[in-house]
Amino acid sequence: MILGKPIGEQIKKRREELSISQEELANRLGYKSRSSINKIEKGLTDVNQTKLRHFAEALSTTPDKLQGLELLNIDLGLFGTTTGKRLKELREESGYSIQFIASSLNIEARVYEQYENNSVEIENEHLYDIASFYDVSLEYIKTLTYNKNDGLKVNAKFNRIYNDLTEDEINKVIEYADFLRSQRK
Repeated sequence: MILGKPIGEQIKKRREELSISQEELANRLGYKSRSSINKIEKGLTDVNQTKLRHFAEALSTTPDKLQGLELLNIDLGLFGTTTGKRLKELREESGYSIQFIASSLNIEARVYEQYENNSVEIENEHLYDIASFYDVSLEYIKTLTYNKNDGLKVNAKFNRIYNDLTEDEINKVIEYADFLRSQRK
């Protein structure tokens, strides 16, 4: 994980905030024993996107927060700039109007303008789309780096598709990708 604590640590932290035992969380999620939760919290067992959504629901939070992605919505203002200023710079460098970008991202122009003015937090889905649109990393948009390519670059379309897949479907996609790579000469 690039930002935040590993998912297991985030799950444990949230579970403890809610004063929920490992056993109670296991019951909520349909696990047979608390040992499964213990292994996840220790990072010994991975959590796929489908399970992550179930954990988020059981812990009354969002998958983004369990992944540490809420950090993306903290405007740290590093390097003397803010996320809004960074968005405005990117838009102006590209020569686009707010209306054009908003239309391209399928959001309202006033919402994008609020993002540039730092008057509202950028929704994570929009953050991914904006990074993909400008072909820059999330860290660059959030002013955590000077370099547009440092950090996590996101293909927003792939991210949305991936989040809707079951664990079995994800495994099939991985198998197919491996097959495609093996066919290269």
